[in-house]
Amino acid sequence: MISMLKDQDEFVIEGLSDEFREWLESNSALLPRTRKQYVKVINQFLRKFDDSTEMKDINKFLAGKNISYYRFPFKLFLKFLNKEKDYLDVVKQKKKPKEKHGIYTTPRKELQLVEKVGDPVYRTVALIQYYTGARPQDVLSLNRNDFEIKENGLTIYFGRSKGLNPNTFMIPMPEAAEIVLSIATLKDEFLFLRGIPSSELTTWVDNNYKYYLNELTEAAKEVEGLERFRPHDFRRNLAADIYSKTKDIFLVKNILGHKSIETTSKYLDDIKKEEASREVVEKFRRKDPNEPG
Repeated sequence: MISMLKDQDEFVIEGLSDEFREWLESNSALLPRTRKQYVKVINQFLRKFDDSTEMKDINKFLAGKNISYYRFPFKLFLKFLNKEKDYLDVVKQKKKPKEKHGIYTTPRKELQLVEKVGDPVYRTVALIQYYTGARPQDVLSLNRNDFEIKENGLTIYFGRSKGLNPNTFMIPMPEAAEIVLSIATLKDEFLFLRGIPSSELTTWVDNNYKYYLNELTEAAKEVEGLERFRPHDFRRNLAADIYSKTKDIFLVKNILGHKSIETTSKYLDDIKKEEASREVVEKFRRKDPNEPG
């Protein structure tokens, strides 16, 4: 039986949950706020399933929940239990297919768009997206500890504050100068998040994403040809630019932090089709100038 204490209107489970909390403090780079959120999630699970650590119970608990919020606490919980491989058995919920948007443009036009973003904080978010191809939510959730300013540039550790193996990206000088200057003016722990902090970081990030999306959408209207440009298009364009110049799909995979080469291949479908169609015309349908019309 798990004993329970009433602590500031929250039930706290003693035993396994406390051990997990202590393990997080010693074995992760999580911020105190994030550790508290993760322990709270595991508390909820342990209360409901009576201290179970069975995968079938974990999957029952996760059924119908927002996996993007719950996956990191359970990944670390299974690592704490020395069952990290079992994470692969966590139920993968089917998502509704999203309509592909995909606006492809030149780096010059992307920078024009960034300059049009009125809010200086969200302009910095857009600039980081432009250089790194990171997902907008991953940029918005960065905190001060995820940045390391060096003499030759700025290193960003995506995922480090979440206790994950970080996807590291280095922006050299002078390209990083504007981002470094912007960061110096921001004083909060989470540099790019506004408003009242939510008890769940994911909710706080999602709320801020709506404001960022609105800022970028308004800026896009001022750049010809980019009226339908959205935050994720920074990622698509970086992938297309790298591949068109290198033909190295594994480099694209590593830069974007994809786990699967199949995911990377989907990003490049449009550019591959364009190249293939151009090659077909050049090889098989190009008119011979010497042939009489």
